Amino acid sequence: MRAQRYGTLPVARRTGGLNDTIDDGITGFLFDEFSIPALASTIERAVSQYNDQRGWQGRMRKAMAKNFNWQRSALKYLAVYLKALEVAERTGRGTD
Repeated sequence: MRAQRYGTLPVARRTGGLNDTIDDGITGFLFDEFSIPALASTIERAVSQYNDQRGWQGRMRKAMAKNFNWQRSALKYLAVYLKALEVAERTGRGTD
C-alpha cells in the first residue's frame, strides 16, 4: 500500500491482503505459485508493461489514487456483521 501511494507498482505473491489491495496488471503485479519461475515471469510482465511509458504512468496514477483508509475497511466489516445478524435472525438464531 505504501509503495502504491508513492507510485511504485509492487510485484507480490497473490496472498492475503496483497490480493485485496493490488489489482493485477493495473496497480501492481501478482503471481500465484511460490516459486522463482513464477516470480521471474511476473517481473518480466512488469518490465514489459514498464516499456509502455504512457500506460505505466496511468497505472501509477491509479495506484496512487487508491483509498486504503480505515473507513473503507470499517464499512466492509460493518456489512459483514449486518449480514451475519440478518442470517441469525432469519434462521432463528437471534442475539437474545
